[in-house]
Amino acid sequence: MDQIKKFIMDNNIQRLEDKFSLPKDKFSPYKWQAPVIQQPNHLKEYVKLIGMFDAVIEEITVVEYPCMFGLPSIQKNSWTFEFDNPIVLITTHGKFEITFNESSSVRISKDSIPEKFHCSIEDLARCHLQEAFSRLIGEKITGITVHEQTFDTADVDFTGSCGIDLPCDLPAYIKEMRLHLENGRNLSFSSDFDWGIISLIDS
Repeated sequence: MDQIKKFIMDNNIQRLEDKFSLPKDKFSPYKWQAPVIQQPNHLKEYVKLIGMFDAVIEEITVVEYPCMFGLPSIQKNSWTFEFDNPIVLITTHGKFEITFNESSSVRISKDSIPEKFHCSIEDLARCHLQEAFSRLIGEKITGITVHEQTFDTADVDFTGSCGIDLPCDLPAYIKEMRLHLENGRNLSFSSDFDWGIISLIDS
C-alpha cells in the first residue's frame, strides 16, 4: 500500500462515492477520487506527503469552463475570485488539483484529473483568469499555513454539497489554507458556503 492510501485509511478520511452515471466525457466531483481533508493537521501532512513543497508552478488552469460568482478582483500585485471548479497547479512535481468549495473540506489530488477536462487558454482569457494566473508562473511553493475555526463556525457555512459529511467531534476545523510562495506572497484558499475563494495575497 502506498503512503497516500495508508494516510487516507489510517485517518479515516472521506472519499466521495460515484452516485451518478455520467458520460465519460463529463467531469464529475463524485468520480474524482480526491480525499476530503477536514482537519488542519491532516491538511499540512497531506500537502507535504504528495510532494507539493519546492514545486515550481509552470502553468495554472481550472477543470472545465469556469463557473464563477462574478468577475475576479484584480489589483496590481494581488487578485481574488470566487468559483466552483477545481484549480490545477501544473508544476515541476506534477499536477495538483485543488478545490475548497465546502466549509472545512479541502479536496486535493495529484495527477488525477485527465487533461481533456482542463479549461482552454481561450476560455481562461475570456473569464479574465489567464492574466491573473500568469502572475504565478515560475513561483516555488515553499510551505503552508492553515487557519483554524471551531465546529460551530464551520457548520454555519456547511451545505453538505456532493454528499460530504462534516463530523462535529473533530479537534479543529479548516478556515483557510495558504500556500507560501518563494517571493513572499501567498496563494489563499477558503470557502463561502459551496463556492471556493482563491486569492493571491501580496507580501
